[in-house]
Order: sequence, then C-alpha cells, then structure tokens
Amino acid sequence: MERPAYSLTKEEADELRESLKQIVKKSIPKENLNYGIFSETSDAFKNNVITIIYNLEDNRPIAFNSLAWIKCNLRGKDEDLLHLGLVVIDPDVREGGLSWILYGLTTILLFVRKKLNPIWVSNVTQVPAIIGKVCQSFDRMYPTPENLGKPPFVHTWLVRQIMKDNRHVFGVGPDAEFDAEKFIIKNSYTGGSDHLKKKFTEAQPHRDVVYNNFCKDNLDYDRGDDFIQIGQINLDMTKNFIMKSVPKSSVVRISISLVFVSLQSILSPVLLWLDSDKKYGDLRPWKK
Repeated sequence: MERPAYSLTKEEADELRESLKQIVKKSIPKENLNYGIFSETSDAFKNNVITIIYNLEDNRPIAFNSLAWIKCNLRGKDEDLLHLGLVVIDPDVREGGLSWILYGLTTILLFVRKKLNPIWVSNVTQVPAIIGKVCQSFDRMYPTPENLGKPPFVHTWLVRQIMKDNRHVFGVGPDAEFDAEKFIIKNSYTGGSDHLKKKFTEAQPHRDVVYNNFCKDNLDYDRGDDFIQIGQINLDMTKNFIMKSVPKSSVVRISISLVFVSLQSILSPVLLWLDSDKKYGDLRPWKK
C-alpha cells in the first residue's frame, strides 16, 4: 500500500495500524514504539509504503516492512528518496524465506512504477543482518565494509538533508550526533526508537562475518550508534535481485507482475496521451 492515508478510511487505517502492532508485540514484546507509523498523531501514513504479509490459513499478520518517502533536493530539483524503514518478522516464520519480499519486491515495483527512473534509498540500522542484506540488495551503497573511505558527494548531499529535516522518520532525536565522514549516527536511540537499541550480542548477525565485524568495529553499541546508508534502486539492481534473490518458483509470477505494472505506468499513459478523441488540454505535445 502506497500512501495508505489517501486510500483507506480511518477505520481501515486503524485496523492496519493494529495489524502492524500485533506483529511487533509478537516479535519484540517488551518494545513500545512511538514514532513513525506507530504514532497516533503522526502523518506517516501520508508518506509511507507498507508491505504486510498474512498467513493464508488464519489471516494472521506475520511480517511487514514500512518504507517512507522523503523529499530531498538534488541537482536543483525536488526528488523523492525512499527510506527503507522498519522491518519486523514474526519469530515463528523468520526462516520462512520472506526477506526477498520485504527487502526487494516492493522497491522494484516502485521502481517500475516510476518508469524505471533510479530511486535513491536510505537505511538506518545497527543490525549486521540488515546491513548485509541492504549492501547486497541495492546499488551504489555507502557505507559498506568494502567502501568506508571518503563518501561520494551525492551521498553526502543527500544524507545531510535527511539528518537536517527528517530524523523523525526513523526515530532519531535532535541530540544525536552525526559523523559525516563515516555516516554514523551517535547516540541514535533518543527520538522514539529508544526501545530498539541493542547490544552487539543481541543484534541478529549476518551469515557473512564481514558485516558482523564491520558493525562491531565501527559502532558503539553501549552508546547506541547506527549506520545511515545511502544507495540506489536502478536497472542493474533490479536485474540482480530477480536473478539472485527471487526464489525460482516465484520468478515467473514476479515477472508477470512487473509486466503489468509496466503497462500501467508506462504504456497506458502513452496510449491515452495519443488518443486524439480525449481532451487533455495543456498535456497535448503540440501545445508546447
């Protein structure tokens, strides 16, 4: 669901929020999240893209991913950056192969909807498993274990805007310090995400030890540090994701879905535009 505040009634939005809370209570029962989509006064549903997975047998919600659109300025014009947000999976199904849906499928559908225009993404976490998943899934990612030198200019430009105006999106308070050289947010858990702070031994490790060492060597878990990563969704990322991450049994269905989204987002507007029987006024090509 993209920007559900505009497509759901208040009752439907409340029901969706309760489903998300149900997953959180099962996954991290002692936590009380009060930022983003869990804030009763928040406008998060106006800017969020929510993927939620249900168990078909009892219609029970078992996993979700909440993404958020962030307004940034790049090369003199406004651009939507996609923050990868919060991923929560019911402990009973964490080995059920859902991560490819939560980490890649939604972003690829959005990329196709955007007519294959590259989309910049951001990610904030201290969990090695998520750091590794994001590094392996998205293109032009910084920082990574292989790339912790001087950050590229575009990445620095975007991250400074995010840290200046959008800390509330990922629950970081104004007192958190930002290391612009390493893209590390120091004392990060003070703005609503307080209960997500973990010790290194509590954070889910990645199967590749290089990501575990990357986090352990650079983040202060006692203070509560996070990496903020900047990367991109583009055609190379989409191709690699479909070839490497999508289960073979789902490749055909995903490909069909992408075709229909392409038709809706690219071909359909062109056909409508060329229909001379409809009044499109200033949208006609010969008007300008």
